[in-house]
Amino acid sequence: MDLAQLARQILSGYDLKGANVLLGLSGGADSVFLFYVLCEIRRLGGPDLSAVHINHMLRGEAADGDEEFVRALCEAEGVKLYVRREDVCELAGRLHTGTEAAGRMVRYEEFFAHAVTDRSNILFLAHHANDNEETILMNFLRGAGAEGLAGIKHSSVIEREGKQITVLRPLLGLTHAQICGELTRMGRTWREDATNAENDCTRNVLRNDIIPRIRELYPSFTATCEREAAIFTDIADYLEGQAGTFLTEHGMCEQGRAEVSVQALKQAHPALKQAVIRRMVSAAGGLTDISAVNTADVLKLTQAQSGREIVLPRGMRALRDFDRLVVKGCGPEARDGGSIRLTRAVYKGEAPDLRRDATVKCFDYDKVLEHCGAEPVVRRPMPGDYMITDAQGGTKQLAKYLKQEKISASMRGDIPVLAAGNCVLYVGGHRRCEGFFVDETTKTVLKAEYVRQ
Repeated sequence: MDLAQLARQILSGYDLKGANVLLGLSGGADSVFLFYVLCEIRRLGGPDLSAVHINHMLRGEAADGDEEFVRALCEAEGVKLYVRREDVCELAGRLHTGTEAAGRMVRYEEFFAHAVTDRSNILFLAHHANDNEETILMNFLRGAGAEGLAGIKHSSVIEREGKQITVLRPLLGLTHAQICGELTRMGRTWREDATNAENDCTRNVLRNDIIPRIRELYPSFTATCEREAAIFTDIADYLEGQAGTFLTEHGMCEQGRAEVSVQALKQAHPALKQAVIRRMVSAAGGLTDISAVNTADVLKLTQAQSGREIVLPRGMRALRDFDRLVVKGCGPEARDGGSIRLTRAVYKGEAPDLRRDATVKCFDYDKVLEHCGAEPVVRRPMPGDYMITDAQGGTKQLAKYLKQEKISASMRGDIPVLAAGNCVLYVGGHRRCEGFFVDETTKTVLKAEYVRQ
């Protein structure tokens, strides 16, 4: 397929009208070819485009040469270019991660920096058939499931901070050799990354040594990978849908945290168990660096005692929390604490007693001050905290209540409480104490509303 054919195919196959189109442009043959394809789309009446180039500062003068080449290329075609220079090696050291992971983080930060919120964002990336076969083989070797063996997706959607980007990879049906051949036929040049020939990382070893040997035995290896990827994509899509339904019925899944009923998970089909765990991990922090071994370790927690916890890649944690299996990320969004919002108002007799509402509680402010001798404040649990648990004034230690409610020890410190001294009036998202109710003698109402983060 030549450049003009591909341009027409993309223009007819995707809705690009009015979109904010971005291209990841490294200067290598693949991204340069895609650059010219998008320029052709623009000539045919498609949208304008902008290019994003990241100078990772890993190859000295060669990296600077790539940047100069890309600048000249965009200037010649009248394409707006965004360039970011980032010492990825130094960043990886600060983040205690690999340079590849740090580079990926920088790239997507820059892509989202130039995304817009008032219209669709389309990001074109130049992954090709050989990238896909390398990815499938890498995923197989590290023990990935159906989703990993599905390889690189032709399209996907990513979201961050209220922005959404649709990622398109239209070159997956072409090999690197085909792309270079078309550029040569056109008389176009590109930049070669000399480090691709160095076997200093797993992908390069596969590309330079292993896959050529495989292709000697199986000349149709690339086509086989494409065919198998399509099969595993269907399997992964089906399991993903089943896992989503399962978690809706037996748990919850949100950014930074996911949990599921241990009993329900035990009764599920083994393939569904794996899909559920992967979906939970994806929600908690992402599937990068997650292998089948990690998934199996999480599933072992269904047989463990409550409180048992394991650490997953990228700082995520999985734990058995009484009858729930929980996967948590390492960022602040993983905290389940929430907050309590307080308001005070003069009571005029019309405010209902919201004692049964799970998130809103009302108290007689003056009764609290009289009984406790302290101003009610929102804070985290402290030693010595107690709750009034019955109409006769009986009390219970807060720590004992939290344990009875099957709230794991690792989470108890994050739960907000409304307290006056050590008397806890309300445990955010749970129960209020049995006292200080609003009645006809109330003068001032203290309203506490639990807000989940």
